[in-house]
Amino acid sequence: MKHTPRLRIRIYLIFDLMKILQKLYTAAAITSLAAAVSFTAPSAGRQAPFIDKYWVYESSTVVPAVDLDMDGKPDNSISVLLEECQEDDARMFKGSGKIVEDYGKNKCGDDEVSSEETGDWTYNAATRQLSTKDYNTDEPEILTLREISASRMVLVRVFRSNKGEHTITAVYKTR
Repeated sequence: MKHTPRLRIRIYLIFDLMKILQKLYTAAAITSLAAAVSFTAPSAGRQAPFIDKYWVYESSTVVPAVDLDMDGKPDNSISVLLEECQEDDARMFKGSGKIVEDYGKNKCGDDEVSSEETGDWTYNAATRQLSTKDYNTDEPEILTLREISASRMVLVRVFRSNKGEHTITAVYKTR
């Protein structure tokens, strides 16, 4: 079957749209990591080491680097996805299993609230798996708690893009 120029253009547009959607999906999944942690409250008697503290994103690495902000250049940190007004945002994992987001002093808009409940979380101490389910997402995000102290938390997430498998390591500090 011979393709007409108009049909070829439509086929190319569909492929381009599929590439863009893949990049947007990857960017959305990574952005979710900057926020971090599933469905039910932690079981009574089991306390996660990071609860009831505000955690602020400090730094990250993406290995191998991948184009996160769709500028054509590989990025080695999820920081490129953050707006300046988001840099002082903090997340608290409440003992009730709820996630509270504090939007800091630098507001992204005049109507932005100072804080709000944004989702649910669970933690499996045996596997060190932290699962978050934000209210505005369909799927939970599964993270591995690599390191925790009174003032520092390191979370790891592996994801796939059209370039292969990537590992994000994100560092958070207490506020």
